[in-house]
Formats: sequence, structure tokens, C-alpha cells
Amino acid sequence: MLKPLIYILIFAIFSCTRQSKKIYVDGELVNHFYFKKGSYWIYRDSLTGVKDSVSVQRTQESFSGDIKSIEQHQSISIELTEFNDSNPGGVFIGDILLTGNTLALDYLSTTTFGRVSSIYPYQPTYATIPINGHIFTNVLDMADSNYRVFINDTVGIIKMKVKYPYDTIKYIWELERFNRVY
Repeated sequence: MLKPLIYILIFAIFSCTRQSKKIYVDGELVNHFYFKKGSYWIYRDSLTGVKDSVSVQRTQESFSGDIKSIEQHQSISIELTEFNDSNPGGVFIGDILLTGNTLALDYLSTTTFGRVSSIYPYQPTYATIPINGHIFTNVLDMADSNYRVFINDTVGIIKMKVKYPYDTIKYIWELERFNRVY
């Protein structure tokens, strides 16, 4: 008599536990922005001929949500470092943070020179863009007051128009070579 009661109690306990639902970052967002460690891009300023490069130093994936929540949101953090003649040892330039969201669009946050920006567009802006003899397809065009970035879904950042906050010069960096690790 006691045995069936124990089975019912165990069944009730296990059937009441909640399984958290994992909310992943949108696949298109990941295609355009998830750069793994070892990825790098070498650019040439089309105005001055100066070369510069950016590489991924660290990536980290995690899920977050409060203990009572039934949803766990994926976050992917990507740390970028710049290498050039004036910074041969590299200098940290910022983070990219991709976050999954169910109530709104997934979003991209960037931290560059201490400034945080959140960006939401994920529709290709250009079907094709020619740069240094290559034709890139499926390109996003994203901008704020200091920079404009063109991002291809298979290569990454293919062109940047930058006016740094304390510079009087505007740079137009165009991709020369890259290695994107998947």
C-alpha cells in the first residue's frame, strides 16, 4: 500500500520540475558576427595606404537568466585587438556581444573606446559590393556617428569608414586579406 503512494509522490515531484527553454542567438546574426579566436582581417586605408589589422583574441559563449526564469538567453562575447606599426604588441579595441532575445529582436552590442552601441539591423543592405577586385555578396551596412561598417556574412568586416572621436582625419579601411575561423 505504501509503495504505490511513494511512486505517485516521486512522479509528482519530477513532473513539476521546470525545464528551462534555451533562447539562441539568431542564425543570421551569428553568420555575420560570430568570429572565433584565430580569425583576423588585414586592411589598407584607401586614402593613405597605411595597413592595419584586427584579430579575435577571445570568444566566450554563455547562457543567462534568473533562477526562477524558464528562459535562458545565449550570449556570445568576442574580444577584438588591433595590431599595426604603432601597436605591434596589439591594443584592445573592443568587444562584440551577441544576445538572444524572445521579446524583441536579437541584438548586437559593441564596446569601442569605452563607448557602448546596440545595433539591431540584420537585413542585407547590399546584394553585392566590389572591394580590391573581389565581389562580396549579402553585405550589411551599419553606422553610428563615428563609423560605418560593411559586413559580409562569410568574411566579416570588409570595409570601415572611421572618424575617431579625437582625430581630424577620416579613414577608409578596405579588406586586403583575412582568415575567418569557423
